[in-house]
This record gives sequence, structure tokens and C-alpha cells, in this order.
Amino acid sequence: MYSGEYSVEAEAIHAINYRDAVTWHSKGAPIYLDSFQMPNRSTHANDMFFALGLHYSDHLTEGEKFMDQYYPQVLRNFVKTGRPDEEWEPLKDDGSGYFSIEAIRNGSDIILPHQKNTYFYQEQIHFWLSHLSSVNERAIERQNRTERSVLSNSFLLPLVTNQLPLETNSEVAALKEANESLLSAFWVVVVIALVLASALLVMAISNHLNRRMQNSYYFAEETEIFGNSGKAGVVLYGSIN
Repeated sequence: MYSGEYSVEAEAIHAINYRDAVTWHSKGAPIYLDSFQMPNRSTHANDMFFALGLHYSDHLTEGEKFMDQYYPQVLRNFVKTGRPDEEWEPLKDDGSGYFSIEAIRNGSDIILPHQKNTYFYQEQIHFWLSHLSSVNERAIERQNRTERSVLSNSFLLPLVTNQLPLETNSEVAALKEANESLLSAFWVVVVIALVLASALLVMAISNHLNRRMQNSYYFAEETEIFGNSGKAGVVLYGSIN
């Protein structure tokens, strides 16, 4: 079992970066993956101190002075040419290859940035992206099985005999019969409710039509002779009850 060499934050960032790098590589993009390793400056976003100059140059170590010149040049090269360093190779098809950006004194020598053709934090990546993923999948599957087991014991669903503490087949048959009786009673209630609802609807429509007929207007025409002019007029009669 992987015990964890770095902090949880660092390992999570490594895993996320590698996952994104592999994803974009699969889409055909050249990916330049790196690991920034500087003493006391290897936490997340600490490389920005060298990229932006957020430090006092007179307090820098020998390696930090080198990085103060090297790191901005790497960024400029990438913007101009698409390749940060001539020795920096893009991620390979098998997921290996990254660039170690460091300037660390080792005795009389200084370890400078260099290409590594191994896998990027292989144990960390396997733990976070493979092992934990399988653990999560198993947990989800176990939860789904538990939910299915609970639903299978619902009185409206068929009984699963191997999940009930029944001793005889007669008890199983009795429970099945009770289950079917409850289901039949449920549908009887539904049918009765539909019949009553239909009857109430018919009564409501009938009452509505009767009120419309009672409140309707009736009209009649009556011819009236106005004097000797011989003109006829129409008189309308109506009533409202």
C-alpha cells in the first residue's frame, strides 16, 4: 500500500495535472509536463515567485539565482516557439516523460533542469487515479445493492424469498397471497374513485347547462305601426330569471 511521500495537497495536484496532461495528449496536443523542485519553494504556485519576480534577489541562494534567470526564459520560449526548452520533450504516448525543473547543489555539483523519461510520480498517480477510483466504484456498487435490497422488500414488489427469514414454503405462499390481496384492493379503490369522479363530472356539466338555459335571453319580434307613416319597428323583449 502506498504510504504517501508528499502532502495530500501536493499529491492531489500531481494527480490532477497528470490526468489533464494525458487527456489533452489523447486529443493530439503536445504536452510539456514538469515537476518544479526547489528547496523551500516546491509548494503549489511557488514557481510564480520566479516567473513574476516576487522576491528579493539579494536573499537568493545560488540555485535560486539560477532559477531567477532560467524560469522566465522557459516561459518566453514556450510563448514564442511552443517548446519551453530544447531538452524538454513532450509527453510520450505511453504517458511517460516529464521535465524536472530544479537547481539544487549536490556536493560540488549543481543539479540543473533535465528531462526524465520515467513516469510522473508513478506511485502517487496509481494510488489517486486508479486505486481510489476502484474503491469508490466498489462503494457505489455496494450502496446500489443495498438500495435494491431495500426496494425488493417493499409490499408492492414481488417478494425475494432468500432475503426474508422464512422457514417454510407455506409462510412464503401466505405472504405472497397477502401481497396480491393488497394489490387487488388498491386497484379496486382506484376504479371506485374513477367512477365517482366521472359521476360528479356529469352532474356538474348537467347543472351548468341548466343554469345556462334558465339565464338565457329570449327574443320576440313585434310589428308596431307608427301613426300613418306605415313604417314598422322591431321591439325586443327579454327576461332574466
